[in-house]
Amino acid sequence: MWILSMTHFPAFSLDTVVFSDIQGNFPALKRLFQHPDFQRDDAKFVCLGDIVQRGTHYDDYLCVKLLQQQGVSMVKGNHEDKVLSHAHALHPALFPESVNFLEGLPLGLSLGDGIYASHHGPSGEGYLRDVDDARRAFELVPSDMRMYFFGHSHQPLVFERLGSGSVVQRPVAIPLQLRCGSRYLINPGAVGARGIPSTYLVYDPSRQQILFREISLARLHCNHQDVASFD
Repeated sequence: MWILSMTHFPAFSLDTVVFSDIQGNFPALKRLFQHPDFQRDDAKFVCLGDIVQRGTHYDDYLCVKLLQQQGVSMVKGNHEDKVLSHAHALHPALFPESVNFLEGLPLGLSLGDGIYASHHGPSGEGYLRDVDDARRAFELVPSDMRMYFFGHSHQPLVFERLGSGSVVQRPVAIPLQLRCGSRYLINPGAVGARGIPSTYLVYDPSRQQILFREISLARLHCNHQDVASFD
């Protein structure tokens, strides 16, 4: 069970920048860290796994090193599990430091204030893509959970469980205003997955808001636009 290897953090008041699914795409990760949100000293950074692709290219090593250098909190994704299960076939640059680091990553994070994070979501496996998936996932969350960040499906998603128990999917709004009494499952999208926009989110605890961001891969200096919806 992923919850047995969860790393706990104290309650926080800083903005939190959340991103996922780099998949060894080092150019995309570099562009991400050029964005002003990643230049801040008053924010925390969380990566939801799938840092590497196959462990057979130098960029996988560079992705791990950059996240370490930036002090990002990370969880283990299915790509990390796959790489570690085939460690004998990895690029020599990934040994031994990065392999040991990936092996030590937790499957989940408790960020404080009822906020949790993992790669797959509460179930620890499979995809969380629609309301039916979300309804099942809400049955598995810790009792104090009010917000859960997950990755894996490569698309920005927001599912809300109302006080009545009903589960609905919310549009990716500008900004998303979190409501008292509701619980949320939130996916920031993917940074390095090929063929789709590179996205992440910023959680502002003082305003109880989520801001989704899209990085323009066409511009080195990462002009961004707030994302209202994805078709």
